[in-house]
Amino acid sequence: MNKPFSMLILVLLLSIIPVKGDTGITAQWMEVEGENPIRMNRLCMVFDDKNDVLIQFSGRNFNGTLSDKTLVYDFNTNEWTNMNPQVSPPPRQYSRISYDSISGTVLVFGGSNIHGIKIDDFWRYDYLTNNWTEIIVSPRPSARALQAMEFSPKENSLIMFNGEKDEGFLNEEFFWEFNLTSMTWTQNPVFFDKDLPQFDGIDFRPSMVYDSKRDKMLLFTYGTILEYNLDTHSFTNITNPARTRSMVDPVYDRLHDKIVLFGGYTNATGEILPIDSTAIFDPETLEYNIIDDGGVIGTRHTENNMAYDPIRNRTILLSGSDEDSYYNDMWLLTLNDPSMTSTTDTPEISSTLEITSPVSNTETTYFSSILSSLIIIPIILRVTRKK
Repeated sequence: MNKPFSMLILVLLLSIIPVKGDTGITAQWMEVEGENPIRMNRLCMVFDDKNDVLIQFSGRNFNGTLSDKTLVYDFNTNEWTNMNPQVSPPPRQYSRISYDSISGTVLVFGGSNIHGIKIDDFWRYDYLTNNWTEIIVSPRPSARALQAMEFSPKENSLIMFNGEKDEGFLNEEFFWEFNLTSMTWTQNPVFFDKDLPQFDGIDFRPSMVYDSKRDKMLLFTYGTILEYNLDTHSFTNITNPARTRSMVDPVYDRLHDKIVLFGGYTNATGEILPIDSTAIFDPETLEYNIIDDGGVIGTRHTENNMAYDPIRNRTILLSGSDEDSYYNDMWLLTLNDPSMTSTTDTPEISSTLEITSPVSNTETTYFSSILSSLIIIPIILRVTRKK
C-alpha cells in the first residue's frame, strides 16, 4: 500500500477517538511545521489583529537566562522576525501582557528578574513603529508577577488583579484599572468574603480573560470560575467545576463564544499538579467540558502561552516546558460547532501545517466516524490494489 493511502486510513481511524464531555463541538490541534526561535517558558504573547501578527516578549530560556527580545511571527509568510527595537524593557519572566485592540498596541506590566525580584514597570509596544515606551505615572500598582490582567475595549481600560510580591501573594481586595484615555491608574474595591469555600485559591496565580460579548472579565482560579462585573466592580461565583485550573492562559474564541483552556495546574486531588487537558467553558450556559484529556499535545507545555487569532478563528499555543525539557513548537486549535452553519467557522488551513489527530466529543460524531471509516476504507483498499 502506498504512503498517501496509508496516512489517509490512519487519519480516518484516529478520527473515531471519543473524548470526554458532551459539548457537541469537534476540536482539532495542529502543529505548525518547522522550528521556532523560542525555546522557553514563562513568556508572554498576544495576537495583534490590526497588523495580523503574533507578538512575543520576554521569558526564561532553556539555558536559564531571561529574554528581552521582541519576536514577531507572520502567518502569511510563516516567518519569525527579531524586531530589535532601539529601546526594550529589561529581561524578565512571569510578566503579563495584554493587547489594546483600540490603538493596536501591546501593554506589559511587571514580572520578575533573574533573581526572582518583582518588577513594577509598565510598557507599551507599537508594532508599526517598532517602539517600546515606558508609561510612568503615579500612583501605580506595586511590583508584582503572575497577576491576572486583561484589556477591556468598552472601557478602554487595562484591568489587573493581585499577583505575587517578593514575600508571597498580594491578597489585595481591589482591582487596579488603567484608563488609556486619561492615562491614570485607579483602585476599584471589590467586596467578597475570601473565607468562603468558593474563593479558595483566588490569590494563587489566577488567570483572566475578557468576554467581549457580555463585557465581563472571567477569573479562573484553583477553586472556581468567577465573573467580574466592570460596572459594579463585583464578583459572582458562576460555577465550581471539578477540574478548574490556575496559572493557565485562557483565550476567548469570539466566533464560537467559548473560553479555551489548555494545561495549567489543579489541586483537585488536594495536591498541586500540572494537567495536560484541553477544556472549553461556555459563558452562556456555564458548562465546563474537557474536550481532549491528555491527547495530542501530551503532558508537557506547562507555563506556555496562548492567544486567539480572530482572523483565522483559531487558538495559538506557543512553547512551554515539562519537568525535563523546554519546547519551541507552536500549535493551533480550531473548533467546529455543528450547530453553526456559517462557512467561516472552518477557516482554510495553510499548507505549512501538519495535521495531527482530530478529536471529537459527541456520540453522534463518534458513530458517524465509524460508519464513514467502514465505508471509505474498503474503497481505498480496492483502489490501492488496482494501482
